[in-house]
Amino acid sequence: MSLRASDRDPSADPGVDFYRFACGGWIDAHPLPADRRNYARTNEIRDRNDAVLRRILERPGATGDLRKASDYYGACVDTDAIEARGLRPLQPALARIDALSSREELPALVGYLHRVAAEPPPLGSPSAASAYPFFSLIGRSDPADARQQMAWVRPDGLGLPGRDYYLKTDERSLALRRRYHVHVERTLNLAGASVDAAGAGADAVLAIETSLADALPDSAARRDPNSTRHLMTVADLQAVLFGFDWPRYAAAAGAPAFARLIVPVPEYLHQVKSRSGLLASASNLAIRSSDSSNGVTTTIVSRVNFAIEARAVI
Repeated sequence: MSLRASDRDPSADPGVDFYRFACGGWIDAHPLPADRRNYARTNEIRDRNDAVLRRILERPGATGDLRKASDYYGACVDTDAIEARGLRPLQPALARIDALSSREELPALVGYLHRVAAEPPPLGSPSAASAYPFFSLIGRSDPADARQQMAWVRPDGLGLPGRDYYLKTDERSLALRRRYHVHVERTLNLAGASVDAAGAGADAVLAIETSLADALPDSAARRDPNSTRHLMTVADLQAVLFGFDWPRYAAAAGAPAFARLIVPVPEYLHQVKSRSGLLASASNLAIRSSDSSNGVTTTIVSRVNFAIEARAVI
């Protein structure tokens, strides 16, 4: 990646606002797209790479492995066929969700959804392609020893970008949460909920996510890397998640065996533990998320927060 003089804003005083001085020209030339929550040079590069890959995959006459990739890509973008199938491909997963009747069954369900529904981060991205219910279990290097690959249990499952989106009380934040409530309610409608059930479910989702967000450290606390490196044994983790059967979760998720792990925010897992009993008390807990664009609705199982009938949760 090269440096271009046009990316700077020479009118900005670097002693006052160095970020504006270094990046202001690029920011002005690249307004935030309406469908993105952020946009940077890395996004620009990824978009360009995606365009190249699309040309390759849509090129006629492919053979061999390229034909397999082209066919797979074609199935994914055949929105007419996707719409015609509706929720049918998801019924096995939704049936497992609807069958949840106790707190003891929740770890296996969450592990199953982590395995079949949540998506890992794209190459080079620090964040997942979709939210994991409650938390994510991933492999990353140890900040204290980059030679060691460690299991990490990280906070996850929030539909809004971060903690402050749930807790700030200024008018902009309140308006954003109202719009998020409408989005969740519409999502549940698209997934088959009645108007009343969707409204109650959206109330529950926002309350659950707010309680989880409240357990996260603020941005100032996260600046200290040592504050988010808590080394634990699996026994320590089970003690934190008392009542949430970790071996049962790990088996359902297909997780490899490990003796130690890093938990960036133990307080968040305490909150997961306290919320899990309430979540499992709902007679029908549906972990459903849907995205609608250009008249095409694609429904995926991805978030424990999106409860179709969460009337007993909150």
